[in-house]
Amino acid sequence: MVVPSSDPDAGGSSHEAMAISRSDVYALEGKAERAVQSPWLERFARLGLATQGVVYLVIGGLAAKTALGRSGKTTGSNGALREIAAQPYGQVMLAVVGVGLVGYALFRLIEAVLDTECKGKKPKGIVTRIGYAFSGLAYVGLAFGAFRLLTAGESKDDGANARTLTGRLLEQPGGRWMVAAVAVIVFMVAIIQFYKAVTSKFQRTLEQERMGDRLLRWTVRIGRVGYAARGIVFGVIGGLIMKAAIDNDPSGSSGLPGALTALREQPYGPWVLLAVALGLMTFATYCLLRAPYRRIQRR
Repeated sequence: MVVPSSDPDAGGSSHEAMAISRSDVYALEGKAERAVQSPWLERFARLGLATQGVVYLVIGGLAAKTALGRSGKTTGSNGALREIAAQPYGQVMLAVVGVGLVGYALFRLIEAVLDTECKGKKPKGIVTRIGYAFSGLAYVGLAFGAFRLLTAGESKDDGANARTLTGRLLEQPGGRWMVAAVAVIVFMVAIIQFYKAVTSKFQRTLEQERMGDRLLRWTVRIGRVGYAARGIVFGVIGGLIMKAAIDNDPSGSSGLPGALTALREQPYGPWVLLAVALGLMTFATYCLLRAPYRRIQRR
């Protein structure tokens, strides 16, 4: 508890302390702003944006091989990391990918905390920034998985990890409702992907003046196809999670690998899976195309 002082100068000292405190806060904010605008951080973020494309390219490529009856498999992000590690010079590539994932995570967290996209503090802006934060934290986990695979030679299975998390939620009081709420959130993410595909508003994040009309036009077209494919995948993931909530059984909730497997098991499944796999590879191409031209906010 703070005891009021009888010293007549105490009030002035208090105001002075508050002024210093506010000055320190503004100084920290200024340093953060300058960090966002620094060339090294911009290069780091662009590496992260490209790395996201590499991960999706591996996931889509393996799913396409599965659809064509070859030696591929449906997998998620951690499975993609294992596939990269298994290639010639895989350890070097995995190290670069790990650093890139850290870059992408940092880029997302900066978007969330510093509001570099100017989303504001209204409810819609806050929700968007929270989404950025969750995305950043997810990529922190993926980067940790990459370095764990690099140093210890092991990584978590995407499907098993999703089932474990769902199972733990179901064990809690009101667990089925919590799992259903997660499913609704994933459905909302799917809708956002379709919205981006239809409206092409994602092009606002690109430095269009540097791209030229032809490159911009093709980047937008490729991005629309990629976002639509992501919408399908997130929609299926949401459906599997909702089924787990209804059945009170986590076995069907297996993340991205489970969603791709579920697509393969539908009528004309191999063709459906092939189409979605090509869509994910298209999204990967969009990620690689946008990396040099993504607008890194300079307020």
